[in-house]
Amino acid sequence: MSKSLSDELEDREYEVEEKPAYQAGMSYAIVSCLAIIPSLLPLPSSFAAVAAVIGLLQIIFFIQYWAKISWFKNVLRNDLVDTTDEE
Repeated sequence: MSKSLSDELEDREYEVEEKPAYQAGMSYAIVSCLAIIPSLLPLPSSFAAVAAVIGLLQIIFFIQYWAKISWFKNVLRNDLVDTTDEE
């Protein structure tokens, strides 16, 4: 997704970081992988607090990723509207 965003923004002549939304997406993916561990391994009940924190982090990182992708979508949509209005 970040490569596609980067290419599209470069085609529209925006200044863009090398991999937009990459860090947010990777953070979400890593925490999601960590969230699977409690269901695969028999862990003591004292691990429940850690599992809750991992679940909370998963939600937070997903919202960050979603917000960033949504922001880029709106930028690209507004650019498309602006270019069609000029013609």
